[in-house]
Amino acid sequence: MPSTGAVVKPLPSRTWGVSLGAFLHLALLIDFIVAHLQFNVITKIYKFFRYLQHMEQIVFRGVISSAGSDKYGEKRYAIYIPKSVKEKAGKIAGMEVIIIVILPDDE
Repeated sequence: MPSTGAVVKPLPSRTWGVSLGAFLHLALLIDFIVAHLQFNVITKIYKFFRYLQHMEQIVFRGVISSAGSDKYGEKRYAIYIPKSVKEKAGKIAGMEVIIIVILPDDE
């Protein structure tokens, strides 16, 4: 093929076809997303600890016993509490509560 004498300049090379500006925008976007996620996690942890501070705790030694079955045949259980805390526990009857069970070592 005969040469026409025209000089062809190659296009300016760019790393992986991405301009530096686009790369910086991507880096800033990733930094923003990470910072936003960290803020959300920190906020949720803070709210959880504030919730724990305002939570009323009643600590007692009780017994969990079988209470038969429900209409679907699933076993039901009851927590029997001592008389010394019945007055405190009476005000939470029927309310949804969080129960943490610790098995004693002495049995």
